[in-house]
Amino acid sequence: MADFMIVTLTFHSAFRVGTGDADGTAHATVDRDDPVPASSLKGLMRASAERLLPYRPEVVAAVFGAPRRPCPWHWSPARFDRSPETYGPETYRQEACGRQTYGQEREADQGRDPQAQDPGPDPDVTPPVTRRARVGLDPATGTALGDHLVIAEEMSAATARFTVTRVGPLPLAPDGRPWLGLTEEDHFAVLACAAAGVHELGAGRRRGLGWVSCETAEPRLDDALLARFDRLATALPDDAPADGAPMDGAPMDGTPAGGAPVDDAPSNGRDTTGRASDSAPDTTPAEGAR
Repeated sequence: MADFMIVTLTFHSAFRVGTGDADGTAHATVDRDDPVPASSLKGLMRASAERLLPYRPEVVAAVFGAPRRPCPWHWSPARFDRSPETYGPETYRQEACGRQTYGQEREADQGRDPQAQDPGPDPDVTPPVTRRARVGLDPATGTALGDHLVIAEEMSAATARFTVTRVGPLPLAPDGRPWLGLTEEDHFAVLACAAAGVHELGAGRRRGLGWVSCETAEPRLDDALLARFDRLATALPDDAPADGAPMDGAPMDGTPAGGAPVDDAPSNGRDTTGRASDSAPDTTPAEGAR
């Protein structure tokens, strides 16, 4: 199996991944140079994995990274350009990812920033940008409110592609075995299923924007891969942390990492949310004392 996978992103509507900035023509703008950044794609896939593995957060952390446990995978931005028939996987990996895969020979210039090799999207195939206006409505009259006009940019495209490439070693347990017993095939199963679970991106989804679907050609989402994922979702490996145990080596005596001990129960008889605790003493006066 290759140490990377290509994900095809199919758009079923226009989309907007906003920059958070305005310009002279729109209040909400998109990034024409990076319409769907790598950070957004990784975040969407991680959120999908958390939904699919609600009882295995340690598996999600092993694949996508956690504090003091770096992620062994690198996401490229989405590319809106040539088809796989004329733009093969090897070329795509080199240009879209801009990184060498784990296990390849390192280049002579070790000090060069790998991200600096990313050429970015082809300006000839950057999705077209349109603008959409919306207004705020008065809840009492149902008419438009004054000074509540918002103009937002959005993009339209048919498909895009991005890569997820292994760029580091898989996390290991203290005894040198793979953390949680997860092999590279297990990582790919989580990544492929997480990609298949992504159906929306960007802003304005309640207004019909950002509806998408994702598909991987290798590994293919077949019965064998789904069976592997089901085993990961239900199995509890021998080296998995017990319930309530921290994943990254934090103390288990109630002391947060780098902090002071925390009492099991607050002294004021209330829990951390401010609600009365079940263990608090009953200070209600007796019936006869009222």
